[in-house]
Amino acid sequence: MGVRSVEFSSDNRFIISGSNDESVRVWDGSTGQTLKVLEGHTQWVTSVAFSSDNRFIISGSYDKSVRVWDASTGEALKVLEGHTMGVTSVAFSSDNRFIISGSYDKSVQVWDGSTGQTLKVLEGHTQAVTSVAFSSHNRFIISGSYDKSVRVWDASTGETLKVLKGHTQAVTSVAFSSHNRFIISGSHDKSVRVWDASTGETLKVLKGHTHWVTSVALSSDNRFIISGSYDKSVRVWDASTGETLKVLEDHTYEVTSVALSSDNTFIISGSRDKSVRVWDALTNDLLAGPPESATFLPEAQKTSLGYIRQKNLKADSPGSLQHTGWLLSPHKADYLMFVPLSANLPDSSNILTLPQSSAASVDFTSSTLGSEWHKCFIL
Repeated sequence: MGVRSVEFSSDNRFIISGSNDESVRVWDGSTGQTLKVLEGHTQWVTSVAFSSDNRFIISGSYDKSVRVWDASTGEALKVLEGHTMGVTSVAFSSDNRFIISGSYDKSVQVWDGSTGQTLKVLEGHTQAVTSVAFSSHNRFIISGSYDKSVRVWDASTGETLKVLKGHTQAVTSVAFSSHNRFIISGSHDKSVRVWDASTGETLKVLKGHTHWVTSVALSSDNRFIISGSYDKSVRVWDASTGETLKVLEDHTYEVTSVALSSDNTFIISGSRDKSVRVWDALTNDLLAGPPESATFLPEAQKTSLGYIRQKNLKADSPGSLQHTGWLLSPHKADYLMFVPLSANLPDSSNILTLPQSSAASVDFTSSTLGSEWHKCFIL
């Protein structure tokens, strides 16, 4: 049951994710703890978004509906119904007055954010709509589709203003730059394209991914582009040159969604490996507080603990990341535990949670973990 969509709150305190398990999860952005599980959808949740004031969460699902949730209580406030096939993408306008959604029914729907009423149905794509986004001034809507095109719509009239063509396979993700000068798109053709929003001209084609590009995002200062791919990686690109700056690799299955914190210091990625990962945008490192690794999993699935990895551990593998034998305690409570390199990670039935202690070591000889779990240090 993979993660399909991830997003930061505008104050970066919270992360939300939508999953194939039909739920929306709200996570503490600093600890990775699950704060709420929003349930109500009856099929995969494909897309999630915060309102700009962080009061509301919206989610789209294969059950053909868009749900509006109270972010503080987790209560379902509205169920928006009108699509005739699964919803693939949702977004708020920056003033939170409008919600847009894309669907396999080939349409983009515009909804009144207060009443949930359908205001417009934008039609023109010839195949499923995969991604939708507003410009920051809310004058334009963009959509990507399996028909290989990106469409630019007048948000007030619903008129098609431009059709951007250049991708050779399905467009999977679209985004506006914060100053509305550029449009970014990702595609099954393995590329990321940068378009001039005013002319529709292709400015750059970013190549490097070795499989479908599934998600794109821009930093708030428009200096960096982030992309996720079925090649299991997240790439960071220089928006002005198109150069690859970083390749973030740790997911074990396809990356389905990426997002940036509003201050551009953190990147999050969701994957079919069922995890949400948080990366330091400056160092490439995975984060979970002070150490280098973070994997946010539902509590019932939290069997993969955070490894501490060491670079260049082997002279014959420069730049590689190797497990050092140390990992974070289950509740990320600033403890390290040792597990031998040859051993498997413990499952949920034999994880030992350590109480706070000033002791430099703990004897695990008689514990079910075995004598090799012999050291614990406070960070």
